[in-house]
Amino acid sequence: MTIEKSYTTLWETMVLNLTPAQQSLLDFLVKRITENKSQYAKVSKEAYDIPPLIIAAIHAMESGCDFSAHLHNGDPLTNVTKNYPAGRPVIKLADGTLKTHNFTWVESAVDALKSEIWRINPTDWCLENSLLFLEAYNGFGYKRRGILSPYLWAGTRHYTKGKYTKDGFFDPNAVSKQVGACVILNRLGYRASEQKAPRHFYLEMRGEEVVALQTLLNKMLPPNNQLVVDGWLGSKTSAAMTAVFGRSAF
Repeated sequence: MTIEKSYTTLWETMVLNLTPAQQSLLDFLVKRITENKSQYAKVSKEAYDIPPLIIAAIHAMESGCDFSAHLHNGDPLTNVTKNYPAGRPVIKLADGTLKTHNFTWVESAVDALKSEIWRINPTDWCLENSLLFLEAYNGFGYKRRGILSPYLWAGTRHYTKGKYTKDGFFDPNAVSKQVGACVILNRLGYRASEQKAPRHFYLEMRGEEVVALQTLLNKMLPPNNQLVVDGWLGSKTSAAMTAVFGRSAF
């Protein structure tokens, strides 16, 4: 079973296991998202038509649907981000200088999503790609530990404990109090698109984008099958993509 296909199985076997506090949080987030659909639609139009509900789920996970915070990590919009990823968004002004403060939520969200979109084909939003993008946005640290990510599955029987309580620090006994993105999407009635793209986005990747892809693949490949991170989208990188994602670059 490929990593992508496992997402479908997990989605189809998802059983909610919410605490009263999580149920209240879910009700709040769903109300907040429903009231602000137009905001997510605006971002979607400028960021590869990412489904608005996927954007909303990320917003819920990163900042509890706070429109005064960066989608990148929940830092305040008054300045560029200080926490990882720092120095975002990168927006040029008319005079060629970079904007440094007082960002709108939409322009910041567009920057956050465009900086991550290389991870998947941006015109293929099937369920597997949708959930892969959500997990990639948060990182694959849980997958390497053999734990299903609370970013997706908190509040379901797929997740019990284990959490990164801060960047780089994992507590095996900590329990996420959040409501996972899949619970939010399920409550909102998310239906992923089954339309397949005519060709793969990876064909357009060059240089630093391929380095980022190879780095991501190495996090998910066994130690004896690591790629040389050289920025070249060749046959070995394509084969690794097939092994991990179930499709090649060509």
